[in-house]
Amino acid sequence: MTRGDDLIKEILKIFESLRYKRDLWSLYSDFLEMTAIAISNSAERFFLPGSFEKREERYLSLAKSYDKDELLKMSEAFNLFVKLQDYNLESQGAKDILGGILMDLGLGDKWAGQFFTPDHVANLMAKLTYTEEGLKKEIKERGFVYVSDPAVGGGVTMIGLVNAMLDGGCNPQRDLFIECGDLDKRACFMTYIQLATLGIPAIVKNQDTLLGKVFDVWFTPAFYIDGWWFRLKSFKDKEKGGNLAKSKEIFEKREEIIYKEDEQLSLF
Repeated sequence: MTRGDDLIKEILKIFESLRYKRDLWSLYSDFLEMTAIAISNSAERFFLPGSFEKREERYLSLAKSYDKDELLKMSEAFNLFVKLQDYNLESQGAKDILGGILMDLGLGDKWAGQFFTPDHVANLMAKLTYTEEGLKKEIKERGFVYVSDPAVGGGVTMIGLVNAMLDGGCNPQRDLFIECGDLDKRACFMTYIQLATLGIPAIVKNQDTLLGKVFDVWFTPAFYIDGWWFRLKSFKDKEKGGNLAKSKEIFEKREEIIYKEDEQLSLF
């Protein structure tokens, strides 16, 4: 039995200990949302104070339904998750930990319409789609690899790409940008948490791709590092024939664009 197996057992034990007086599906959903908010607000406290305040209010409303011991246990579950992710990266590559935990808890039937791709399949798909030569060529020509997935699920395919880049000698924390989304907000939370803690610059949108509606937007903390807003806007402006002056204007008005009360969100 590996250290990773032990960590998974410890995480599952925490959730199992709470299920005797809680609906496990609601518990896991709240855990995902509160964890995503905590990560997001670590950066948005400084960059998007309006969004920070709304999410902090949501966090407190969720936390009120749990006692101190339950909140401490959920915090410990997240700490174990981070340790497990570090272990996986050092030993076998990043994995879809949160999707695996959901299935191990027997909650798969609660997730209507979602299918969790196995890690090894996602890794193979990424390597077939993004060869080492192709990755390095794109980084050389564009400055980074840009990936978009409008129905990302729990993020396993993006985790597969992270592994493909690592195997190809690339640095996904510096050379990869992910823009993705999903209709299911829990899927967005899972993707956001996993990409954020892997240090990947990304935008995760809770969206209805078919109707063109965006309900919420999540920026990983790494997004705010190395001027990713300008890098991404410059990249997209070139595709659309725009200019960097427009990018700067949008950045300066980012909070108005990102979060409008009772209105559709829009980016780029």
